[in-house]
Amino acid sequence: MAQRVRAREQRRFYPEVQALRAVAIGMVLLFHFGSGIPFVGGGLVGVDVFFVISGFLISGHLLAELDRTGRVRLADFYARRARRLLPASLSVLLAVAVATALILPREAWGDAGRSVLASAFYAMNLYAAHLTALGGQEAFAALPTVHYWSLSAEEQFYLLWPPLILLAAAVASWLGRRGRAVGRVTAVGIALTVVAVVSFVVALVWTWIDYPVAYFVTVTRVWEFAAGGLVALLLRRWAPTQRTATVLRWLGLILILPGSLLLVLPDVMPGPGVLPAVAAFPAPLAVPAVLGTALVIIAGGTRPGSFLDRVVKWRPTQWLGLISYSVYLWHWPLVPLTEALLGQMGAPVRIALLALSLLLGHVWQRWVEDASRYVPGMKQSTRMSLWAALAGMLVVGGVGLLLAVAGGS
Repeated sequence: MAQRVRAREQRRFYPEVQALRAVAIGMVLLFHFGSGIPFVGGGLVGVDVFFVISGFLISGHLLAELDRTGRVRLADFYARRARRLLPASLSVLLAVAVATALILPREAWGDAGRSVLASAFYAMNLYAAHLTALGGQEAFAALPTVHYWSLSAEEQFYLLWPPLILLAAAVASWLGRRGRAVGRVTAVGIALTVVAVVSFVVALVWTWIDYPVAYFVTVTRVWEFAAGGLVALLLRRWAPTQRTATVLRWLGLILILPGSLLLVLPDVMPGPGVLPAVAAFPAPLAVPAVLGTALVIIAGGTRPGSFLDRVVKWRPTQWLGLISYSVYLWHWPLVPLTEALLGQMGAPVRIALLALSLLLGHVWQRWVEDASRYVPGMKQSTRMSLWAALAGMLVVGGVGLLLAVAGGS
């Protein structure tokens, strides 16, 4: 039964997940390169779409391993994540560090070097929150690796999630031995729900008290990953009919796309003074995008031959979803580095940078992401993968530290 569930999930979701990734990275690119274009502020939620997708996929993989073997091999899990994510992220960081030394003035090396160091060890969100608490948005806006904050939050989530699922499964087994039968999926669902509710409440309170810092810290984002995990659990027990799926899919898209435009409307928060919509982010204004993404995933495969099916399976859509990770890594460093060279950038320069982001993303996906993920020695040795990951992080972090020291600040 479990094998049939996993096979059905893979068939139903792969094209749609890639299409969702394409939507998410498209929103991020418009947000960062679409200066002056009305209503592109909603691209802020592209990262939240990615978070829900990650929660769904990782939870599904962990539950599938739990079904198959009765346990989760944590070392193998982290080794797979390292092979999948680190070669691309570390190589881009190294390139950015070199470009920083060549392009930015020496007085900018200190902050940039520390951001490379923080990003190499997936702590950029904490560093960005620290800078924000000290000096506001201006303290981090020009850093070429500030976008690594979301990757850092995701990696910190990966540290939490497998032990949480294992703990829930262990509690279910313990209760079963004492005559209190609780299914493994039910136990995991309860754990995820509790974590999601706590995280969302913390996000609401922290956003109200100090929204610039709340934007970055992982605890205010865990509920978004948990939403994806709960979707993975739901789909093990229930799948919508085709008619219901159509309704869910269109409702989800409405929440993700037009719904995200709320983020560019002013004065949506009560309180003294004029507060921008981002002052209510990530809670509650990330809810439409998170809920919309969850609904689209629940809806599953599009109806063959329909308009949406053609859009989802359109080759450029699938291509953009495939390269979305590498595009995300490359797109932001091009902005501050180019501004340092050229000053204020007009539309032609922004369009050129957008095209360059896509080109670099394509190259990196093919020759770094895929090429490194399937290196035989690494794939077959968990220990080698983890040691290589640690060595890479130390080297790139060391380069960032040297850059910071050379900057003298």
